[in-house]
Amino acid sequence: MSRFAARLRQHYQLKDFDLLVLEADYEGDVGPGDDLSIELPEGGTQRFQVHDVAWGSAVTADNPPLTLIVKKLDIAAPPAPGARIR
Repeated sequence: MSRFAARLRQHYQLKDFDLLVLEADYEGDVGPGDDLSIELPEGGTQRFQVHDVAWGSAVTADNPPLTLIVKKLDIAAPPAPGARIR
């Protein structure tokens, strides 16, 4: 699996999961069970494990829109748009 790098577009908080909608310029591969981290607004990072992924539809995109579905993040403030995910 290649190294994964992305930037957050939007964050949604659900009852048991968080959705991390990514910018379309992500690089690499990602899948369920992968361990990643995200930059936090107050500094530092939060590690998390990918529970599942969801792809949007895009007819001509090299990288279709991607959303990471993760177990509830244990954070004080939601991650900001543009936060790096690795």
